[in-house]
Amino acid sequence: MRRILIMFLMTLPLFSQEEEKKEYEIKEKYKGVIEERKRVWKLFYNPIDAAYEPLVKKGYIYDERFGEGIIKPPLPSLASEELRKAWLQSIVRGEIGFFNPFFGREVKEWTLQILDSNNKVFRVYSGEGKPPKVIEWNGKNEKNDVIDVSLDYFYTFQVKDAAGNDVKTVPKKIKLSGILYEEGVRWIVSVDGNEIFEKDKDGIKSQSLLEEAKSIIKEKARAKVKVMVYGKDPELTKRRYERIMKWVNDNLKLPKGKVLYLEGFFKETGFETSRIDFEIL
Repeated sequence: MRRILIMFLMTLPLFSQEEEKKEYEIKEKYKGVIEERKRVWKLFYNPIDAAYEPLVKKGYIYDERFGEGIIKPPLPSLASEELRKAWLQSIVRGEIGFFNPFFGREVKEWTLQILDSNNKVFRVYSGEGKPPKVIEWNGKNEKNDVIDVSLDYFYTFQVKDAAGNDVKTVPKKIKLSGILYEEGVRWIVSVDGNEIFEKDKDGIKSQSLLEEAKSIIKEKARAKVKVMVYGKDPELTKRRYERIMKWVNDNLKLPKGKVLYLEGFFKETGFETSRIDFEIL
């Protein structure tokens, strides 16, 4: 065994350390079958139709896809529906949401429901046949009531085809930090007190919403600003009201020669809410 090993080693070619090292590329055809399938991505709708001018101007972006979470959908399936909402500012100006329903097949009836925090219907859009490409929502219901920004809202979409098959999405949440809207001659800035105050306390943990509300007040106020603080606990609501009024007095600096009348109220609601409204005249 030892002799064979020695002879083998001796037959190996000897290379000089100075000899140049070379790399060789080996090309060879693969003979076999690849079982894995290449993924093919297809769009269910034309993105150019969705990205229309109002969204570009106001800085709206996609929020999340409606189509995820559909419960065992029969045909027609929801190819894609999406909610866009304002994201560039904490306080929404204009429309709250743009709904874009797209379906894989023809539909006979469709319904878009917006539910409040108690699962009661707040707003309904419905129709027969193909729904519009865009459904705009300004945060109000048919009675012109505005959503409470301190509470959660939900939306769900349901369609029915000619054969009577139903497709319904699971509820998805809508949550805003603040909203600016016009009511008669007044502008109202409504913000979520939960994002301003510490939980169950009157200490201010964040001033960003107050600073943004202050900028709107300075821009739009002509004669008067009324502050309304809402809450379920009367004692806590009163302390929060006093803290907000002090903050406004200390931080709202007006241009020279401009005077505003400032008044405020706090209101016990009897239900869970923590909203602060600035009514601007």
